[in-house]
Order: sequence, then structure tokens, then C-alpha cells
Amino acid sequence: MSRVFPRGDDDKVQSPSSTSPPPAESMIFPSTFTVWKKSSMSFDCMDGFTVFDSRGRLAFRVDNYSRSCRWLTQDLVLMDGEGSPIMALRPKITSMHEQWDGFEGEGSPRKTGRGRRVFSIRKRHMANHKGQAVVNIGDDFSVPDFYIEGNYSKRCCKIRRVTGEVVAEICRKQASTSDAVLLGTDVFSLTINPGFDSELVMAFVVAMDRISWKYFIPALFH
Repeated sequence: MSRVFPRGDDDKVQSPSSTSPPPAESMIFPSTFTVWKKSSMSFDCMDGFTVFDSRGRLAFRVDNYSRSCRWLTQDLVLMDGEGSPIMALRPKITSMHEQWDGFEGEGSPRKTGRGRRVFSIRKRHMANHKGQAVVNIGDDFSVPDFYIEGNYSKRCCKIRRVTGEVVAEICRKQASTSDAVLLGTDVFSLTINPGFDSELVMAFVVAMDRISWKYFIPALFH
């Protein structure tokens, strides 16, 4: 099986020293992550995310949630590589556009008050917005701050600011043994451009995954 995390200086996964690249580095160079749609708890019956940085270190994780019913879902918790909560993601059941909200979690560096809503993401209203989904920061819903264009389900999309600036890009990951071979859609690459918050972008990705809902079948039933 091809390795799902990027090859770093060592052949082993290094212990996480931080969730994101050093601030100075992330302000100059794009940050590249390998996203594996599998819980780091390694139980086949659990859906989730395991995310490695460009050096093969565990950067983010979402553990132990089920997709068996889209309407009876619990909060999702985005954590750093050490398991510290960054943000809680919650569905807004009454929304007509499959809205998900991101709230500050314990240990979030942007925390100014417990439970403050950081963003809302929802499927676009075709008459008003371009892109597959739109994102509003905070509680202001008058004008979207970001939008997602392309097709997330096919792992081919971009996150843009409303000005058109590309924030991040999701694409299929190539196998390390051959540039011509693409891995399945459960493994993909996330590239975040300099100056953007990798924690916030990763929260967008997790919420987008729920908006682009697909019935989850545990591997043991395949």
C-alpha cells in the first residue's frame, strides 16, 4: 500500500511539535497537508480525518463520528495532532442550505469567549452566489467572506476569498511510486497559501465534507 503521508527527512512519522508550520514559514511558503479520511483511532467502523503535514507529522484529527444518519449527527471536534480541541462543528438542523457552524474549542488560539461562533458554511443559493458553498465569518451574513468552487466530492476544488484570491486547493493525491497513479478519494492533498490560517481552513474542509454528504460504509462491510 502506498504511504498516505508525505515523505519527510525521516522515513518515520515524527512526533507532532505543533499543529501548523512555524508562523514565519507559513507566511512565506504554501502549507501542504495530506488528508486521510479515516479516524486516527484506526477502527474500521469509525469515520473521521487524519491529517499529516509535509514532514509526515500528525497535524489534525477528527475521531469517532458516524455518517449513518445525516440528521441525527453530533458535534464534530477538530483537534490538533496531540488531541487538543481546536473547534467544534455543529449542524444547523433548521437550515434550508445544510448549514454547519464552527465554534471555538478549548485551547483555540483565537479564543476570546467560550462558544463564540467563528464561521458558518452552507450550500450556495444558486440565484445569488457562485461556488459550491459559501462561508461567512462571525455573525454577519450579509456578504460571504469565502466561497468553495469546484467539486469537493471529486477532490477537485478551491477555497477563495470573495475577492477571488485563492486561499487553499484540494486535489487528488498521487501515489509516491508513480506520478501517473492517483489514490482513491479517501486520501487527498490540501495546499494552503501563505498568510491563511490552516486551522480555520481545515475546519472548512471538515464541514464541507458533511455538506457533501455520502453514506458511510465501514470497511469491514466492503
